[in-house]
Amino acid sequence: MVGHLPYSEHLVRDYLTHIHALPRPVQPIGVQHPNWSALGHAVDYRIRLSLGGQLPRGRTLPTSSTTSPSR
Repeated sequence: MVGHLPYSEHLVRDYLTHIHALPRPVQPIGVQHPNWSALGHAVDYRIRLSLGGQLPRGRTLPTSSTTSPSR
């Protein structure tokens, strides 16, 4: 990790400081394996934010009346 993330010891120390207040993780009922891809994306996103990254820009939705749901 040190080769890809400079000063990783600060990140690890901060993580270990805050993890004690979090609830223990549990495996959801009826799930054999986690969605590893989604988990990886979530971890990557959180690390980027904790290192000062910007939130991704959201897509704007069209405002025309033709896109509103009909009732």
